[in-house]
Order: sequence, then structure tokens, then C-alpha cells
Amino acid sequence: MRRSPLLTIQVFCPHFERPVKVQRNEITERLVDCSDKDQCASREVSPAGVTVTIFPKVCPVFRS
Repeated sequence: MRRSPLLTIQVFCPHFERPVKVQRNEITERLVDCSDKDQCASREVSPAGVTVTIFPKVCPVFRS
């Protein structure tokens, strides 16, 4: 199985109001990872005991 190439690019983050580095999957043409994701994501434990990561609604990388 062939892996998709990842490109590192910069996008403007509306949450931090500054540029951040993100990785873009070249095959699917989608943003897939943000260098600052740990600073804006919140984690909650659901009643079933599953940890859920919640990103801001305006996030261009991790859409809510």
C-alpha cells in the first residue's frame, strides 16, 4: 500500500489569529495535522468512558 505524501504548509489560524504550520495530504487534498493542535484542543471524557478531543468550530484543519 502506498502512503500519501504530506506537505507542510502555513495557514492562517482564526483561533490564534496567526499563521500555523499544518500538514496537507497531497492525494486527498485535505489538511490533516496542525503543529499547535495541543494548545487549542480540549479533551472530555464521555459517559461511556471514551476520551473525545474537541477542536474549535472555526478550525480549518479539524472541522467540527
